[in-house]
Amino acid sequence: MNETSGGEASASRRRRIRKLLSRVALVVAAALVIAAIVYAALPRPVPVEVAAVERGEMEVTVRADGQSRVRDRYTVTAPVTGNMARLTLNVGDRIEAGAEIAGLYPTTAPLLDAQSRATARARLSAVRASYRQAQAAESLARNARDYARNELERIERVVERGLGTQQSVDRLQAELARAEDQLQSTRYGSRAARHEVAAAESVLARYDGDDESGGDDGHVAVTAPISGVVLQVLHRDAGVVPIGTPLIEIGDPTALELVVDVLTSVAVRIEPGDVAEVVRWGGERSLEAHVRHVEPRAFTRLSSIGVEEQRVNVILDIDSDAELWSTLGDGFGVETLISVWREDDVVMLPLGAAFRHGESWAAYAVEGDRAERREVELGEQNGFYGQVLSGLEAGDLVILHPDEDVVDGVEVEIEGADAR
Repeated sequence: MNETSGGEASASRRRRIRKLLSRVALVVAAALVIAAIVYAALPRPVPVEVAAVERGEMEVTVRADGQSRVRDRYTVTAPVTGNMARLTLNVGDRIEAGAEIAGLYPTTAPLLDAQSRATARARLSAVRASYRQAQAAESLARNARDYARNELERIERVVERGLGTQQSVDRLQAELARAEDQLQSTRYGSRAARHEVAAAESVLARYDGDDESGGDDGHVAVTAPISGVVLQVLHRDAGVVPIGTPLIEIGDPTALELVVDVLTSVAVRIEPGDVAEVVRWGGERSLEAHVRHVEPRAFTRLSSIGVEEQRVNVILDIDSDAELWSTLGDGFGVETLISVWREDDVVMLPLGAAFRHGESWAAYAVEGDRAERREVELGEQNGFYGQVLSGLEAGDLVILHPDEDVVDGVEVEIEGADAR
């Protein structure tokens, strides 16, 4: 009996131990489950990408497409009504000033009637007025050139005494170069106008019977007003041409300007003298240029999506050496960047970090391990950076492209930090 009683007691203890261990295992498992649930419920840092607010040079540019064109181009017209032989000139042919372009001969009806004589007198008056205007423009351009030259010489003397900067000299040298180009352009215009006056006087003298330069056949020579290259042949066929008929267009292909069109809302920020860069014109290197003129009248054009836009032409002059763009011709497509604003010392916020908050701009700055929303006042923007007027300082880290998980005060974990 005693042995039996002892065996039963031992088996009972083993059963109690097994039950206790099972209960402990259940408690431990339950504790682990609860701990996992609690851990999963705990807030975790939000992974974010950051960048630094920088201080440096910032520039705002306007991208505009356009084309090149010969700056000084002249259309040669028929000075009288007459028979003309077929023109043999072709586009690209070189022609010297005074060379005969075409000859006009009397038609069946006499050239020297009263109406033609009156027309010749009216044309002479008109071209004389144009000549006086061209002379005035040349005089103004010459005065501007002389002033730019004198200013450059004065500043160079100041710089030699150590009282000025080389930057001022460079600026005045560029202004002098532009003034020289403008004077050259007005000289072309004056020369062409003088030629038109001579041609009109010759025609009228022929009508009045005072011309001794021509033959008895009534031949009237149409000559080139300037030396240049034929840009267009406007009337080639033989036959009767009325007075004033455009025959050819002449210009100097090395004297190019650029014509780009921009939205009027953008054009109001562009001023003569603004620096520009020609970035896509076919050459390997970009070209330097500047704004010479913003046309005062806009025009309507359909955008690529069919929306009517008000645009205006902006005229640019190329400042780079002509050797760099010698292959650029009349009517070639170009793409330009016009600088409308620039400062050397600006606090700049990457625009990827900025977002609208109510009526103002905001950004999330990283303070310790927390995101802090800050109201930011932005000034100029160039598509990459915004000028910070208040709210952030140079060196602050800001969160780029914050999503809905990023809120004010949330713990963040920086990934791919860019603390330039």
